[in-house]
Amino acid sequence: MPQFNVDEDLAALVEKLAKPRPFEKLTFNAALRRVLLGRLRFQTKMANWMNLRSYSQSLWPYVKMPRKKHRPRALVSGRQTCLS
Repeated sequence: MPQFNVDEDLAALVEKLAKPRPFEKLTFNAALRRVLLGRLRFQTKMANWMNLRSYSQSLWPYVKMPRKKHRPRALVSGRQTCLS
């Protein structure tokens, strides 16, 4: 398996982004795996949300807007009034 040299500032950044719990000891590999999997999950959620949003927007022309409720009018002493 190949080995890579990693700068200290990069290792510190990965450790910071991994957000370890208090007193949790993470190896660099575990921290990097957590960061990359978290990013992958985020991208998957965003893609699903964008697909759902575009689908709902494509259905918008077919959604009927609510109509005003019809109120019958009665003729009382020569003027119209609304029955409730």
